Amino acid sequence: MTIEAIPDKSQFSLQMGSVHTMKERLGSPGESSSLLPIAHQIPQSQNDPWGVRRVAQLTYHAAFIALSIYFFIHIYKGSDSGADSSNDSQYSSNFRLESKSFPVDSGALPQKPYIFHVPKTASTYYIELIRYVCKNVGIYSNITWLMENDPWSINDYINSTPDVQWCLRNKFGKSDMWHSPVTGEQWTRNSGTFVGMFRHPTARIASAFAHEFHDCAGMQASFKSCFKKRHDARKLYPDNWKAQWLKDVPPEEQAHCRLIEDPTLEIVKQFFNCVKGCAGSMLLGVRCGDGSYWQENGLFGGDMPRPNYQLTESEVEVAMGRLERFSAVGIMEEYSESVARLHKMYNGTVAFSPRTMLPNVRPSEDSGLKDKVKKIVVANGLVDHVDERVWNRAREMFHSQPNVLDK
Repeated sequence: MTIEAIPDKSQFSLQMGSVHTMKERLGSPGESSSLLPIAHQIPQSQNDPWGVRRVAQLTYHAAFIALSIYFFIHIYKGSDSGADSSNDSQYSSNFRLESKSFPVDSGALPQKPYIFHVPKTASTYYIELIRYVCKNVGIYSNITWLMENDPWSINDYINSTPDVQWCLRNKFGKSDMWHSPVTGEQWTRNSGTFVGMFRHPTARIASAFAHEFHDCAGMQASFKSCFKKRHDARKLYPDNWKAQWLKDVPPEEQAHCRLIEDPTLEIVKQFFNCVKGCAGSMLLGVRCGDGSYWQENGLFGGDMPRPNYQLTESEVEVAMGRLERFSAVGIMEEYSESVARLHKMYNGTVAFSPRTMLPNVRPSEDSGLKDKVKKIVVANGLVDHVDERVWNRAREMFHSQPNVLDK
């Protein structure tokens, strides 16, 4: 089912529900005759000794079933006559899962890419991947329209649209974009198909700090009332909330709340120690950050959060070995080139232009705060040794491949 455009949200909602409508029309086994119009449920007549009416009825039923199967395949399964075939074997015909050479060219695509999403490493990169891989279920134009007109609804679209969910379940090794670590079992089953974006750890940590202490649940709890005041101010003073929000904080809490926009070395160190080694840990099945949120909420059963765990040298070597067998690696510092390579791998039949790239899903509102945090990290020699090794190796892998864009 191809949807060329979504002119408004009401029509968007109707289109999202069309697959459910088809499934309801099909019904369950043995119910097809009840779906036929009453006028066509014709009993055999005594005046029809040759059974002509009976034959007509059976023919009608057979045609109805055939059409139902046809629409089930071409709508529910997401076939699109104007897009590439959904035969997964085309992605792996020349790809060897056991090969350690990085990575593949446009003629050797990984089967069912596995999304490895480190926090604060451009969600838009993975949405581009979904847009390219799922083009045969008609979502390319929908995602494009939403990203340009209503980017905040993109996650709802991905999580609730049957066609997209079918694509994620059937064409990806992991059916979501969560910041999930890679367990040993997942690595064994999907080795050689991972796609990931990497970012210099100092910039990543600064961005996570500005995003309300992303992945550090202990600090989030400590500043919960402060963040609530900021959220309330955004609604009450949309044009002036940054200057207003702290004024609404009780005087006895203002010094504490001020730390989230005017941080000290102590608070930056606390956050740095909470989330350092994020990418390296995730490569080994350990959650980024203190893990307390995931433990408390019981999400992603089977993971073993290890609060503030420091990877050993042997574990870092295992993480580096896993990284070297990724099928595609992007670098935040070279974002356009990273997206262009995804396009070549998964959408090579369509001409690429940087102008066709999706806009930033959620641009930061606190670039000044990120700069403050980066300066404190650099000036005080805070080095994330594990993730610097991961990022440097990812960058080496990235630069070992020819550029798609002209420099």
